This record gives sequence, structure tokens and C-alpha cells, in this order.
Amino acid sequence: MSKIVFSALVVITAAFFTACNNEDGQSCGKPADAIEQITFNLLAESFSADFKIWKLDINGNYRESFASKADENLFQLIKKYCISKNITLDNQLMTVVLYYDVPLSESLIVSDEYVKGISLYEVKGYRITHRLYVRNETNDFVEEENVKVPVSGVSANAIDFYHENYVFSNPQNKSDILFSGDLAIKVSENRRKYKVPIQYEVKPKKY
Repeated sequence: MSKIVFSALVVITAAFFTACNNEDGQSCGKPADAIEQITFNLLAESFSADFKIWKLDINGNYRESFASKADENLFQLIKKYCISKNITLDNQLMTVVLYYDVPLSESLIVSDEYVKGISLYEVKGYRITHRLYVRNETNDFVEEENVKVPVSGVSANAIDFYHENYVFSNPQNKSDILFSGDLAIKVSENRRKYKVPIQYEVKPKKY
């Protein structure tokens, strides 16, 4: 898939409403390539859920995007996982994206060691703010202040941007996994109130 085609691609969940808002299982006209049950082994807990998978070619880099319907129970597990990594939540958490270091379809099991980045989408009033944490060489998650920006929702463009410019020096054979809960549904029902110009960064990270 070309970069131009991917620019229109937004994974369809309640939280993905910036560019598209389809509810028919398609991603702006591109149907999911598969539906698989993904198991999350995190914090000594195990949780399984069905996820749609989009297999993508982004500038010659193979990538997989995963998303499920809003699931508050799974979302609370992911929220606890973020807190366990000493990530502070400033406001209500709407959506989380995990950046995964391997193609998830190979195992269908999510474990901590392969999580290399975490995007948080927080809500305060009618303002949504994106925050990105990246795992460093000492295994700590450190916030990237350059991409702490107001957004009007979650877009595939932005996820692609963070893959290539912040989380991975080589974005080949990676995955991203999106989670949302009850708050994302409420926000999507009133999405026009949250419209702001999308920003990705102040300046690119240099490797």
C-alpha cells in the first residue's frame, strides 16, 4: 500500500473518528485482512479478545495494525499496565496504542518484552491530548515531550508517524495495537466538539 493510500486509513473503533467513522468493519474502505483472538499476558493476568488485523505496506515496511471493539475490561488491564510502567495519567484516559516490536500475527500473544512504545489519548473537558512514551536502553518508558499535542482523535497517519520517527529506528516488521473503552464511545458520539488541527510534533527525533 502506498503512503498516499495509507493516509486515508483509520482503524475503525469508537475512538478512531478523526478521518473516518465507519461501523461496518472496514477501515475507510479497506476491510480487515483477518480477525484473530489475541491473548494478553500482562501483570500476571491473561485476557483474550477478538481483534481485526490490517496488514500494511508503509513505504516498503511491513506492518500490522490491530484493533477491537471498545472493551472496558481489557482497557482497564491496559491502563493498569501503563501505570505499572510509572506512567502518570494527567486526565481521563480514552485510548491507548501499544507499539510492538514484532509482527503480532506470528504468535497472537502480547507480552511486555515486545512493547517498545505507548501512546495515550487523554480527555479533559472537550480537549484530547496525545502523549507518547518510548522504552529506553534501561527498560524505562520516557515521555517524548515533542509529541505532547492536542488532537481531535486517533488517526492512522499519526500512528505511522510515531512508528517511523520516535519508537523504532527501523520500522520494518512491527505492529501497533489499539485499545479503547467506554469513554471512547462517549467521545465518538460527540466528536464534533473535539475538532482541533492535528499536530504530530515540534521537531523530529534524531537517531
